[in-house]
Amino acid sequence: MRYRQLTRLLDQAKLSPEKAARELGISGMTLRRWRGKPSDAKLPELYRRAAEPLVRRLVADGLVHPEDPDAAAAFARSGGDPFQKTLLSVGITPEALEQPDAKSGTVVMGLARIGADENRQAQVRSSQRMLERFRKMSAEWKRRLDDLALVLRSEAVPTLDKLVAFGALFYLIAPFDLIPDAIPLFGYVDDFIILGIAALYFRTRYPKLFGARAAPGKPSAGSP
Repeated sequence: MRYRQLTRLLDQAKLSPEKAARELGISGMTLRRWRGKPSDAKLPELYRRAAEPLVRRLVADGLVHPEDPDAAAAFARSGGDPFQKTLLSVGITPEALEQPDAKSGTVVMGLARIGADENRQAQVRSSQRMLERFRKMSAEWKRRLDDLALVLRSEAVPTLDKLVAFGALFYLIAPFDLIPDAIPLFGYVDDFIILGIAALYFRTRYPKLFGARAAPGKPSAGSP
């Protein structure tokens, strides 16, 4: 990530220099010096890591578009994307998403492992604006997201099972996908399948929670 990319994102979000500096853990004077750096000067990795949670929050709050290339630069890591490695390690692979009926059990277990992280749970809770934008994409997006929201609110669902919902929602808001979201529509297909697998899991396991809407369907890609 370059200095110019970060300062442009801060300007786009209309974040005051004082607040931005505090969130980055630097002084206001340091941030002002950054604005004078050459346009091609790279931000040191230490500062890029400090900028990552700030940029993530700006995306979650709707102040920065999730497909903004400058935002993507804040999440670029050397040596490969660790979250993508996590997905692969828990069985959420491109092959599993191509066969959601056959691999749904593996994906559900993987989502529970992802959702067990308290920091990820906190990010889901703080990303309601982003989730609301996804709800508006179509009636089926809304249904799947509403199902998971109901699960998280319900006292009838044990905490361990709620980890699956947290994992699915974190997968949706995380800026690291097996299919890049920068590809219109197609980029959201894997997100849509993940939500479908999680929703079907809960509808099958807790039919009374969903009442008359509990008839299960297949976790196919559908039409995002």
